[in-house]
Amino acid sequence: ERLWRITAAIAYAVSSAQVFEALVDRVYEAVGATSAGLWLVDEKSKPARLVRGLGYSDAVKHTFDSVPLDVAPSVPLVDSIRRKEPLWIRSQAELIERYPHLSTVVTKGRPYRVSCLPLVAHGRVLGTLALTIERAWDADEDEQDFLLLVAKYASQAIERLRLLDSERRSRAEADSAAVRLGVLSQASRAFVETDLDLASRLRAVVRELGAALSSCVGIALLQADGLLHTSAA
Repeated sequence: ERLWRITAAIAYAVSSAQVFEALVDRVYEAVGATSAGLWLVDEKSKPARLVRGLGYSDAVKHTFDSVPLDVAPSVPLVDSIRRKEPLWIRSQAELIERYPHLSTVVTKGRPYRVSCLPLVAHGRVLGTLALTIERAWDADEDEQDFLLLVAKYASQAIERLRLLDSERRSRAEADSAAVRLGVLSQASRAFVETDLDLASRLRAVVRELGAALSSCVGIALLQADGLLHTSAA
């Protein structure tokens, strides 16, 4: 039933915001987490960016809003991305023991465990889903299997988004190229069909370019007196 709620929310999500909400909010509710965050990896600059988080303080969100993958010392969400492996931290004490530099951002005395689930599609890491659950003892095998299955569905949803965005960009680039080709073709025909008279041709050039660019266009030619003279505008 918990898995159905999550997958149904993913299935009905059509925008990035809806997908992020389905992954974070529904998983947050399903496992009774006290905080949940989805970080995605940028293909160009390579930081892990927090695209949606619940239960984090403003200070934590600000600190981990964008985390370089070469950050040193490392943090759990980055380690799960680097290793392409889920990271299970059983208690706050273990978290501080393994990552002592995080002691300044944790709330002391809270009995919780942390899970970081890398999102992987076709061997490529897309990001990680991090959860804090307010129970310090080990997650049982059923819960870990459930979270790994959730990570699989989350990976598919993020990959679907990535492919959709890529398709939209490709389509927009193709449409833009077609428009540019049409403008170039029309301008070329106008230039060729114009009288061989220089003044007529220059007027045709600025007229076509002005229409194509929705701008002011002028041509100045260097004359025998050594000065530039506006020949068409």
